[in-house]
Amino acid sequence: MPEPSEPSQVNVRMITGDHLETAKRVALKCGILRPDELEHEGVAMTGEEFRQQVGGYSKIWDPCH
Repeated sequence: MPEPSEPSQVNVRMITGDHLETAKRVALKCGILRPDELEHEGVAMTGEEFRQQVGGYSKIWDPCH
């Protein structure tokens, strides 16, 4: 727990299948990003860039769903 004098912080992440520019506009409209944050490196990335950052992934098919 942070000390009472320390500000609290919540980091919101948004993952979407939208085009990168569409995703940025949605994040702005929802208040996830501020206009001055749009040009910071790593604030928004394509799926390919995300996979390069976090590594590969495996799809797990659940036959019950």
